[in-house]
Amino acid sequence: MSKFTKTIIMQTFLKLLNERSFDKITVKDIVEECGINRNTFYYNFKDIYDLVDEILQREINEIVEKHKSFNLWSECLLYATNFAIENKKAIYHLHNSEKKQQLDRYLERVLYDVIAGFAEEKSEGKNVKKDDIDFVAKFYCY
Repeated sequence: MSKFTKTIIMQTFLKLLNERSFDKITVKDIVEECGINRNTFYYNFKDIYDLVDEILQREINEIVEKHKSFNLWSECLLYATNFAIENKKAIYHLHNSEKKQQLDRYLERVLYDVIAGFAEEKSEGKNVKKDDIDFVAKFYCY
């Protein structure tokens, strides 16, 4: 039940974030939209910032997990791009809020994981150091 509740809260927050700016969303808005009480929200998240962290972390994990099944790194980037397109207003609202740094870290992490995964795959069976793969991935992230 808790996982289901968390998912509903996250989906509701993303819906609200696609409609209005981050600083205009309150816990009250989220719980009213979900039809839950404040205690349920606070049982699952410390605050709205924790909610954003959890959403971004979940997306990173999902992209990384799906990357393992993608045949090409471009498929992984396409998946991440589709998420961004589907939530472009939410991303815009996060970008123009105090959560901008967190959003930037999220995007860097996704890009790093994709590039590092691709580099590891292409260097398999070759004498390539992990540090070199890390350097290449970081280079393309910035």
